[in-house]
Amino acid sequence: MGYGLHITRRAHWSDEHGPEISAEEWVAYAATDPELEITGAAEAVSPQGETIRMASPGLTRWVQGGETAGWLSFQRGSLSANNPSDDFVIKMHRISVALGAKLEGDEGELYDAAGRMIRR
Repeated sequence: MGYGLHITRRAHWSDEHGPEISAEEWVAYAATDPELEITGAAEAVSPQGETIRMASPGLTRWVQGGETAGWLSFQRGSLSANNPSDDFVIKMHRISVALGAKLEGDEGELYDAAGRMIRR
């Protein structure tokens, strides 16, 4: 599991209804950002040597210096990341601003452009 951050337009990221980021908007935005690559799937090797694969339309890789620096999943009109690094929180905030959304944590707290948590 882990702690999640969400790029959302809803009043609270977990709400069933509310304004959404469309898949078309996300694909169009990601195409303008050379650090983002919509892959639709990700693979990792477990400590036991097993290959684990996750497939999800809109799954997006954030690349820094040629390496994967984070992952965003696109589901139900929002983007989410688990346990993002400090740099990824800042990147996610920039994405949220560009999409007219906000960056919200699992417990409803918001984040600013410097990646600092703002309590509601």
